[in-house]
Amino acid sequence: MLLLSAFFVCEYVYVCAGHKLSTLNLYKFDKISEEFGVKPLDMWEIRNKNYIKEKIKAMKNREIFPFPDVKSLYRLKDIYGLSIVSDSPQEIVDFFIKEFGYKDLFECSVGRGTNLEDLEKMKPSPLALARLLENIQHEKLTYVGDSEKDHEFAEKTHMGFIFLCRKKDTDFNSLDKVVNHLFH
Repeated sequence: MLLLSAFFVCEYVYVCAGHKLSTLNLYKFDKISEEFGVKPLDMWEIRNKNYIKEKIKAMKNREIFPFPDVKSLYRLKDIYGLSIVSDSPQEIVDFFIKEFGYKDLFECSVGRGTNLEDLEKMKPSPLALARLLENIQHEKLTYVGDSEKDHEFAEKTHMGFIFLCRKKDTDFNSLDKVVNHLFH
């Protein structure tokens, strides 16, 4: 089974207006809501609702779209089970798969929940893997990710790891190279 981090399968042209409320700061959400003088739960409900709405809108407008090499994953479909594990809300992951026509590619997808306490279940927490294992039957898992957090997630869950770094000239700077590697 090959697990994919959702972030590297799509390209963002979309610019986040509120950097303090971006996904990079979800781990500090309580501190940031305190800076704004708002209760975390109140801020979360507004932030999450607008985040989902804007992310879906950006996909519809093709401001967020798949990298062209995602299609190379079809070469692996009959050899490996393919699934997505994402820190994005499940609604966004599901929309991405449907909007861009990947329902036949991915066996399962796991996104985070929409409640404030679901932030504690984001990678590198192994809880996302537990949710995935409820839906798949594979014993050997390899995680393809593009961040240190993904690497830590793979280590905590005892999975193999392939680091995909699109911005550098590395062994794995495209899904094409990952796919070719897995064929050998």
